[in-house]
Amino acid sequence: MLMAKKVKLFCEAGQHTWMRESQRGKRPKNCPKHKPELVIDNKPKSKTKRLYCEHGDHHWLWPRRGGFEPKNCPEHKPVKSASETEYVDLYCENGKHTWSRQRQRGKRPVNCPLHSNSTKTTGGLGALKRRSQPKVNGKEPILKGLGKIKAKRRKGLRNLQSRYAARRKEQAQEAIDTAVQRYEEAMEEERELFLKLDRLENMKLKNPKTLAKIDALRDEHQRKIRKLNNMYSGAHHTIASHRKIINA
Repeated sequence: MLMAKKVKLFCEAGQHTWMRESQRGKRPKNCPKHKPELVIDNKPKSKTKRLYCEHGDHHWLWPRRGGFEPKNCPEHKPVKSASETEYVDLYCENGKHTWSRQRQRGKRPVNCPLHSNSTKTTGGLGALKRRSQPKVNGKEPILKGLGKIKAKRRKGLRNLQSRYAARRKEQAQEAIDTAVQRYEEAMEEERELFLKLDRLENMKLKNPKTLAKIDALRDEHQRKIRKLNNMYSGAHHTIASHRKIINA
C-alpha cells in the first residue's frame, strides 16, 4: 500500500513549521492549532446613522436608505437661488415684446406661445402664404401661380424619368453587344483549335511526340466546347433580360 506524501508548511500565526499530507488545492497559511476562529456578529444594525451637517455645524441622525449620504440635515438643506427656480425674461420676435416663463432645460424659444403659431409651415409655402392673405367669404384665397409651379415640377420630373429610361436602354444595348462580341471571339478560338487538331490527325507519319500533342489538343478542344456552351446560356439570358428593358 502506498503511503501518502507529506509536505512541509509554514504557520504564519504561530511562526513555526508543520507537516501535513499532500492534498490538492490551495495550501493553508496557518496550522490547525493556530487557525483563526470565524466570528459571526449577529447584532442587528442600527436603522439610523450619525452624520455631520456642514451648514448647521452639528451632528444629526440620518435614517438609513439607499443612495448617497447627505451633507446637511433637512433643516439646513441649501435652497436653490431664485434664478434657478423662478421665471426668466425672454423676447418675442413676432410680437415684438418681452415675456417670461419658468426656467427649463433646452433651447430657449424665439417667440411666446401666443405668437409662435404664425411661424409653423404645415402644408408648405403655399399654405403659409394663403394663411397670410385675408379670407374672402370665409374661404381661403387661391394662390396665383401655384398651379403653374406644380405643372413645371411635373414636367421636370417627366423629363428626368425619360432621360433615365433612355440611359437604361443604352446600357442594356451595350451589355447585349458585349455579350455577343465575347461569344463570337470564343467561337473563333474554338474554330482555330479545331483546324489545328484536324491537321495533326490527318498526318500520315505520327511519332510519339505528335500523338501526345494531339491528345493535349483534344483535351483543350473539349474544354473550349464546354466554355462555349456555358457562354451561350449566359449570353442568351443576358440578351433576353436586356431586350425587355429596350422594348419597355
